[in-house]
Amino acid sequence: MSYNICLDGRSSTLVSKFYPPIELNADKSYEMALVECEVANTIPNVTKGRNKFYYRKHGAKDFLWIEMAEGSYEVDSIAAFIEEHVPGIVIKPNSNTMKVEIISNEYDIDFAKNDCIGPLLGFSRKTFKAKDKILSDKPVDIMSVTAIRVSCNLVNNSYVNGSKSHVLFSFAIDVDPGFKMSQTPSQLIYLPINKRIIDEIILTFHETNNKLVNFRGESVSARLHIRECLT
Repeated sequence: MSYNICLDGRSSTLVSKFYPPIELNADKSYEMALVECEVANTIPNVTKGRNKFYYRKHGAKDFLWIEMAEGSYEVDSIAAFIEEHVPGIVIKPNSNTMKVEIISNEYDIDFAKNDCIGPLLGFSRKTFKAKDKILSDKPVDIMSVTAIRVSCNLVNNSYVNGSKSHVLFSFAIDVDPGFKMSQTPSQLIYLPINKRIIDEIILTFHETNNKLVNFRGESVSARLHIRECLT
């Protein structure tokens, strides 16, 4: 006997409770695979704490700042926002080197502040003066999350960097911000189930640093398959 189980919600943790519970045959072994899942790439790369751009008229004492709303932005969108709010600054992303050049003849720019947006654009903590050559020393770091791990409380025999885990499936983020990601593994990977009586399934979506993914309230869905072990 096998079971097809669908879960959906609007957070990085999907919970399905069963009453009466699913009772697996105690004389047999069972395994589970993720058949498909769908999430949206609405994971914010601009968040509170790294969303400000500091600038001041050359010769002025204090820096002013503009603040971006939390969201999923491309480099061009960040550049357009800054150029719109601080006329006279030109931001030129280079798609070949993945670095950013800023032209500012009137304003000093401060990327040394802890909550500035500089690191996303590839800049180390540093302050630039007007008319300086302003070129990021690193590639842009616009992808706050590059891969997602899907874990389930019911499975064993999974490891992450040598440590036991409940990871059932993982996938890379391969769409632009705002687009849906539909994942259907070409080859299902079944892992053994650790319970005989299933009254609850908990599915979680994690970043590679084990932090829960912030889908910002967008829909999340998954389909699981439970079957008797073939051997």
